[in-house]
Amino acid sequence: MQSNATPPKLTLVTPVWNKAGYVGRMIASVRAQTFTDWELIIIDDGSSDGSLLEVERAAGGDGRIRWYSQANAGVCAARNNGYSYATPGTEFVQFPDSDDMLEPTMLAESIATLDANPQAVLAYCKYQAVGPDDAPIHFPYDRRMVPAGPFVRSQPDTEPITQLESVVTWAPLTEPVCMMRRSAFDASLQWDLHLGQHGEGVLLFTDMALRGDLVFINKPLYLYRQYGVQSTSDAPKLARQERKTTLQLLVWPGDEGHRRRVRRAMLFAEGPARGIRGVERGIELLRSGRISEGLRIAAAGLARWWMAILFPAAFLGRLERECYAYLHAQGIDWKPADAWRLGRSK
Repeated sequence: MQSNATPPKLTLVTPVWNKAGYVGRMIASVRAQTFTDWELIIIDDGSSDGSLLEVERAAGGDGRIRWYSQANAGVCAARNNGYSYATPGTEFVQFPDSDDMLEPTMLAESIATLDANPQAVLAYCKYQAVGPDDAPIHFPYDRRMVPAGPFVRSQPDTEPITQLESVVTWAPLTEPVCMMRRSAFDASLQWDLHLGQHGEGVLLFTDMALRGDLVFINKPLYLYRQYGVQSTSDAPKLARQERKTTLQLLVWPGDEGHRRRVRRAMLFAEGPARGIRGVERGIELLRSGRISEGLRIAAAGLARWWMAILFPAAFLGRLERECYAYLHAQGIDWKPADAWRLGRSK
């Protein structure tokens, strides 16, 4: 446990599941930070490859690092469980992944951003995708899409505040790059066990956006590992999780004012934002000579766009039915939870 009378300023929580080949590099990148007032809590989520031995080796007797084990329960349960071991009184919390790495100034710059923006509850940065050998690779970086009247615009990198509409449009707030005020995280719904992995960040960061500002740092301060066996490479799973996330957002729990804000944001995300993507895709197909397909997709995008604006209640009802129909076609009987299941027992 933390031996100092004064708690560290930052708690880092990292779940590990069979990442013996990478977790040592992640720990080394944390120990190399220019900001040093942190604690790192690692939860071994039932690994079978010696990950915990690598954690102990890489920690090198550093008293700021502690580790615990649990039976395999998934990343969200491991994050919540790891957080239950945090030293009382730390000011910020972050959840880096066990196979990624932090640039040396990431913690210092994230904390400086939050200190300079007292209304902010979260700061996040750009990331650089890397392959298994740490070499940089190209990885598409999603736009931050927001309303501009009945139209859509992309937030430029020079615009720091990320809007709620952008969050529910799956803006690139990758879970491990986000540092949060612990007071806001404590009051939030935290990591949703009911939903499962992929989309859990959209839910949590929607909650954060209802509590304060989300500030974007226009620097690639995080190295995000990409390789073929990740859950984010499973396209059918991603499609299922996106539908589940949409359904959970449509029945946002708690304050009625917050629920209305989330539903308005969903109208934008599933109407104009998704519609403009359809129009853009249709134009690409037209330019490539696929005239019939291009016209059909562009027209569908325009129809979706304007239906959300002109008939919002009917649009959301249809969206809900479409999500359920898709899941049922996949053999999945799933309904959104009234509240997240925190699972914070040790």
